[in-house]
Amino acid sequence: MQSKILIIKGSARKKGNTQLVVDAIRAKIPTTYIDLQDHNISYYDYEHKNQADDFLGIAKECVRNNLVIYAVSFALIFPLKSVIVSTILLLSKKN
Repeated sequence: MQSKILIIKGSARKKGNTQLVVDAIRAKIPTTYIDLQDHNISYYDYEHKNQADDFLGIAKECVRNNLVIYAVSFALIFPLKSVIVSTILLLSKKN
């Protein structure tokens, strides 16, 4: 069985050093790719005011893959942290 790999990139520059690393990985192995700059992600909200953002689709993509690679520059650590924490909270509610 072939492993399904997802790369989630969080970077302040579309064509920066993080993108160079992502491109090098994708040139060697097949992956699904998400650039967080192309999505609207809100921070976790206990009142569920963020239901219209793109988080749920990204979380579902994480679950569909066997491996998730988080490619992040220091500039976007907090938006990526929001995706990771919200995914963990979502998955813990299902268990």
